[in-house]
Amino acid sequence: MRRVLTCVVVCGWAASVCGCPPPAAGPGPEGPSLPPPPPPPVARNCSVTPSDWAACQNGYLGYCRVVGDSLRERQCWPEAEEPYRKSCDAGDLPSCASLGHVLEQLDRDAEAEPLYARACEGNELIACRNLGLMLLGGGRVAESEAPFRRGCDAGDLGACRALGGALVQLGRNEDALAPYRKACDGSDAPSCTGQGIALERLQRLDEAAAAYRRGCEGGDQGGCAGAGTLLQTLGRKEEAVEVLRPACEAGQTPACDALGMLFLDLGRRQEGLALVIRACESGRGAMCTVLAAAYKADGKEAEAATAYRRACDLGDATACTVLGIELQTQGLGAQAAEQFRVACAQGSAGACYGMGAALLQAGRPDDAEEPFRKACEGGEPGGCWGLGAVAQARGRTDDAVAHYRRACEAANVNGCYGLGALLVEQGRGQEAVAPLRGACSSANASMCAGVGYSFQQLGLIDDAVAAYQLACNANDAGACTRLGAALQGLLRYDEAQAAYAKACDGNDAIGCTNLAMLHRAAGRNAEAETTYRKACDARELNACNQLGAMLRDLGRNADAEAPLRRACESRDLAGCGSLAQVVRALGRGAEADRLFRQACDGGHGPSCTELGLAARNANDNAAAEALFRQACAGNDGAGCRSLGALLVDLGRGAESQQYYVRACQLGDASACTVAGP
Repeated sequence: MRRVLTCVVVCGWAASVCGCPPPAAGPGPEGPSLPPPPPPPVARNCSVTPSDWAACQNGYLGYCRVVGDSLRERQCWPEAEEPYRKSCDAGDLPSCASLGHVLEQLDRDAEAEPLYARACEGNELIACRNLGLMLLGGGRVAESEAPFRRGCDAGDLGACRALGGALVQLGRNEDALAPYRKACDGSDAPSCTGQGIALERLQRLDEAAAAYRRGCEGGDQGGCAGAGTLLQTLGRKEEAVEVLRPACEAGQTPACDALGMLFLDLGRRQEGLALVIRACESGRGAMCTVLAAAYKADGKEAEAATAYRRACDLGDATACTVLGIELQTQGLGAQAAEQFRVACAQGSAGACYGMGAALLQAGRPDDAEEPFRKACEGGEPGGCWGLGAVAQARGRTDDAVAHYRRACEAANVNGCYGLGALLVEQGRGQEAVAPLRGACSSANASMCAGVGYSFQQLGLIDDAVAAYQLACNANDAGACTRLGAALQGLLRYDEAQAAYAKACDGNDAIGCTNLAMLHRAAGRNAEAETTYRKACDARELNACNQLGAMLRDLGRNADAEAPLRRACESRDLAGCGSLAQVVRALGRGAEADRLFRQACDGGHGPSCTELGLAARNANDNAAAEALFRQACAGNDGAGCRSLGALLVDLGRGAESQQYYVRACQLGDASACTVAGP
């Protein structure tokens, strides 16, 4: 029952080279087709001639085979078993072969195998071929060689064809040539096509083209398609047209499909589109995908989308994958996953990866795990990375390391980065260096910013700078900012300024803020103001604060108010404190007190210090002490120092010492003098 599927898996469009019925037409030699749908069930008549059955039961075994053959022709598999078994047990090898076939249809392969083997050893050639095909269908490709070879050596050209197909599947293309040639020379056209496949894989392309043409001339559709496709690859396009056109006119669907694609490639779009549209309308999904690509090349996006959807509905994995990618790009992870699901179910490892990634994007990591597993086991390293990401999210770090490592060993940069970053988190920095370096290159610059950050965590600043530089060169503005910060830490100010400038040009507000700080430190106040304003307008609140503070220090309190108010209204406490200082300088004391209180209540230590100083000036020492304590708890050195001074004045000098020490630790230089060594 599995034989047709076996042939399609082994040989794709050239399934006939395996000794099986040809599948439905497909687009070309690398696109496996599906077998035709089964016929509708019909009522079976499993009656037998009473006299024949009576003769069989009375020991006339020739009648047993007659009864079995009659039942088998009507697909009465269970009923055919008994008469065949009687004659097989009596030594009739054709009956043993037929009994094996019956049992195979009943999915009793284990019982069928020794019957086929027995008949094959007795040179019942159909049994040799059927045994080989059954072994092939069970994935026992190497074991299928012996029965196929026995049949082929005895002159069964179908067995020769099947032997060639098995050897191709085993990668023994050179060995496949002899059985294919024997069958081809015996006028078995599909074997000529199979010979072309083996020769093409051996890169003996001119010989392959000749073999394909011989198969085509013998009436094998796969041979015509193979010849046309290979001749096109060899640049012999007009010759390919000469091969494909008559085959297409004779009704060979694969030839028409290949000819349509060839016409498109030759710029003969009207002829090509006519064939491709006809193929798509006939329900061949792969050709709908070709049509969609042609429409897309012509800028007909709506028509392309319609063709892709039809192709996917018809089960074409490529089209479903394209639709999934487009939906995923739009952030529609759940919808993308459904498109990928169709292609994944057909065995596309890339689509399984896409499905997992889309589900991960949709916040469904548990659902993503199985498609990621299929992708990884199917040879798509991105799936191994996905398994690592899911495992890491679930706290299974040992599993995550193993999956990331497998992806990294397959040159998947996400896997290398995931492995390196996780090893850094685990304190295994020495192991992390190699995968991190493998994740970052000019070809994969998008990974380099994360790699640079991991190197910084390891203290490998030179490696971090190199990684950030690659990402910055690829116009990652955030990476340019990190590059600038790393260079600034190395006191390489000119290079840092250039990196910040590139970040700012790329609209990274933090980069603009850092650039403005360098301008301010160098006394370039006009440049600093312009750059701070750009960052502040992008709602980088630190830039608004820095701009306001600079303008305040320059005596431009009225100009400072607007950026500081923007920061304060965005609940930036430092901005509220600075705004309070400005409005107080502008004579609006009540508003200043309210702003200081707002900032202090939110945990801004310097604002609490300001309120404490005001309370002390008003001789409200209890309020001042509470406010200074609040400021010191908020890590404001001036607040700690002010608390110490107040306690001294209140006669609590012994208690004050700890606050001077704390103020010194927080960077208040004057407190250090009082705190002592």
